[in-house]
Amino acid sequence: MDARRRKEEEEKKSDEESTLEPWLSKPLDETYSDKALDKILKAVSASAFESRLQDANMASKLIGNTYAASVFFGLASLVDRAGRNGDLSPGKTIGIFSYGSGALATMYCLSVRTPESSEFNIGRMSETMKLTERLQSREEVAPEELDLALETRARMHRAGAPYSPVYPTEGRLFPVFQNDNLDLLVQGHQCIKPVSQALRKEMLEKNVVQLVKRPDKTIERRPVNTEKEVIKLAAQLGSLSLPENYGVAKGLADTMDVAAQVAVAAGLEALKSAGLVSGKSSDPEEWMLPEQYRDSTGVVYASSFPAMDAAVGEVMRFLRSQTVGAAGSMRLISSLRDRLVKASPVQQIADEDESAFARLSIERQKFSLNPFAVKARLLATQYSNSAFHGAALDRKHIGSELVRFLNDVEIVHGICKAEIATHGVYFSHETCTHASSASSCAGNEVAALRHAFGDELLRKLLILNTKGFTGHPMGVSFEDVAAVEVLMKQTVPAVPNWAEKDDYLGELNISKGGKYACRYALRFAAGFGSQVAFALYATAQE
Repeated sequence: MDARRRKEEEEKKSDEESTLEPWLSKPLDETYSDKALDKILKAVSASAFESRLQDANMASKLIGNTYAASVFFGLASLVDRAGRNGDLSPGKTIGIFSYGSGALATMYCLSVRTPESSEFNIGRMSETMKLTERLQSREEVAPEELDLALETRARMHRAGAPYSPVYPTEGRLFPVFQNDNLDLLVQGHQCIKPVSQALRKEMLEKNVVQLVKRPDKTIERRPVNTEKEVIKLAAQLGSLSLPENYGVAKGLADTMDVAAQVAVAAGLEALKSAGLVSGKSSDPEEWMLPEQYRDSTGVVYASSFPAMDAAVGEVMRFLRSQTVGAAGSMRLISSLRDRLVKASPVQQIADEDESAFARLSIERQKFSLNPFAVKARLLATQYSNSAFHGAALDRKHIGSELVRFLNDVEIVHGICKAEIATHGVYFSHETCTHASSASSCAGNEVAALRHAFGDELLRKLLILNTKGFTGHPMGVSFEDVAAVEVLMKQTVPAVPNWAEKDDYLGELNISKGGKYACRYALRFAAGFGSQVAFALYATAQE
């Protein structure tokens, strides 16, 4: 149309008009579907098209098609790039054109004007958006992460309502503590996700040397020199802010490392889960214990780094609570009395001891009016430490300690090992078999179980483990929390990635997941230096 108008106004023809000469006198209706003309028009207008649209199209070139949002994203790109260069001065016109697959189109124009307020102008828009900088700060990820994202999207599409999005990220978008965390763990939700390229590079910079143990017992020290050799899958920590979520003073939170902050938050969440604090917001008042519980309630915090003890002390003072023993339990009082009677040669105890137990019972009754429902009971624990193993578990030591623990449970609570095996589950410490059967910690753990329960009872005891979903949390014992959840929900997680029987371990009742009626959960944990711990949980009715 422009070429037709110029032909009527001027005798001199430009190169562009000379190229279009065959169509200048052709009926206009016949040009609409002319493929040759279409091709020529694209060629002669290419440079003008590029110069006028390069700023608006730049963002879309960097992220791809945003479909319905593309026209507004293009406007943001234009404002960001042309605006900061002063190319969108008052009086300039911006053409907006959008079309869809259903043969629908919209076109309108925007006029750049002098704003009434100096705070609302093109330059300020560009400075506020900083679109170019934000796009340049993006992180490059491996194609496998897109595969995982699409797989997760497909899985959630089939999940049905209600559901919570679980797209795998580095954890920056989702809080560490969410209401459905335990439900997802018991249901077998996989928490291990691909590690981002940025984190893989950080690991590479640490100059890690892998210690590889071979089946022939030889050891190879293998330096990690390339990104392909670093860890690519891991359970990764989400976002957490003690000041914003729990009302802890920022100055205090800043003195803690990430592990300490998560531990403190876990303690506060435990108080909230028990119904002892409301915890509805970051108001410190909502995280303080009621006065009647402060002297009998505490959060046990353990750390491998003593330097953090001062910070923990400050948090405890912040909560205005003290850590005390659990000797007020009525059931424990009764059990201790019965055990003392059985141990006495004359099957009775002295009058002063009887009076002491009576006083304990009266003290317990003062605190028996707890309005909060008991979710599960911790019946017994046992902690042992010796020099039996520095790294690999010692089966004789574990077996003897487990026998001692089970005997004490039967004496104190009247629960025999046959009842635990028949109506209970076992949360193991180990997750797999090592390359060498002789040094297999899993084999040593199973041998200890056989020593304590015998083959027949062990075949009945359902064996669980959640480390395949979370990775090894080291001192953070997810299995203890999962044990309580299993007893409450009467649902067990499957042992992940279990595909074939290990003949060295023998016949075991490995969990396949799903509903499972159980009364008890036996938990075993071990650490370097020969620390061995057992815990027995029971349903609230036991």
